[in-house]
Amino acid sequence: MDTLSELAVSGRTDELEQRWLETLTSSFPAGDLSGALAVLVKEGSCELAEGLLDLTLDVLEEKPHLPGSSEFLWRSAKLFGNCDRLRLALLEEIRDTYLMYGPLEEFLSRSGLLDQEASLADSVGKLERLLLFQDGEFLYHEDFGPGRIRSSSRDGFVVDFETRHGHRLTIRTLVERARPIGSDSLMATRLVDPEALLRLAMNEPGYFLSRALEESGGEVSLEWLDRLLWGTDADVRSLWKELTRSAGSSGELECLGSSIVSRAGLDASERICDVLASRGPVSEKVAQIASLVDQLEPGDLVGVREAAEKSIGRTRLAETGAIFELLHLVSAGDDEFLIRASSDLMETT
Repeated sequence: MDTLSELAVSGRTDELEQRWLETLTSSFPAGDLSGALAVLVKEGSCELAEGLLDLTLDVLEEKPHLPGSSEFLWRSAKLFGNCDRLRLALLEEIRDTYLMYGPLEEFLSRSGLLDQEASLADSVGKLERLLLFQDGEFLYHEDFGPGRIRSSSRDGFVVDFETRHGHRLTIRTLVERARPIGSDSLMATRLVDPEALLRLAMNEPGYFLSRALEESGGEVSLEWLDRLLWGTDADVRSLWKELTRSAGSSGELECLGSSIVSRAGLDASERICDVLASRGPVSEKVAQIASLVDQLEPGDLVGVREAAEKSIGRTRLAETGAIFELLHLVSAGDDEFLIRASSDLMETT
């Protein structure tokens, strides 16, 4: 027998409605119910989705603590921009679940979930992130680095940082200057076991780099690495060289001056501009850019040419030959650009 989600995918809406009613009277498969709603919303059948949601909320009002009801409300709330009945049902569920959690009302307000005009889906996403700030969990503060939440209340949080144990943070400061991190993250590991972090970096540089890229948003810089390993016995410069060698042997990573980035996260023009803005000999930049230019159409090189011209003023006389080669690379047959940029170079030298 097909699931509700499969019926929605196949477009058998009459059968879906009948099976929905039958399901609500016999069981409450939260994942299948919310999954079918997700399919309907994605396919543009929003009126049907809203009708089935209303039927389900009718059942939950009669039996508010059905197993799976919380999962259904959370998942469904991510599908709709505005549904006041669903919003109110979810609020009631959240307040029951987090009855003893001091910061809850402030987080509800900040998320937008109390605002009828705010997007329900957006508000739920914000609230989920805020609720990660729980006692015993880890966070990263812009000024104090990684920390572990000792306790929370309506007034704020008490956090144990590396150099500030029992530090008090207001809810506003926490939300604006800190973000939650996982207990197995590199930053959390640094807090609880810095030697384990150092061993991982030294013994498994490739795996360490993949973790670092994941946690840093796809770009790891020397500055980021220095901040991560601050206070350990790590030779950061030596480790950085090892990481760049590891990145160089990978077909998925790119070394751009003092940063390592995922190729999937940047298009070729962005990567060229980053190379131009980085420090280092122009001859080395030419070698990196040569492999990227072929990936672009002539029209994609406009921004690259502007970046190349800006970089000319930061070079030395001894690098003139490499600069001419660079300008030729990014000109892509644009003789007017090449003549103008070359003339500017001659004037500066």
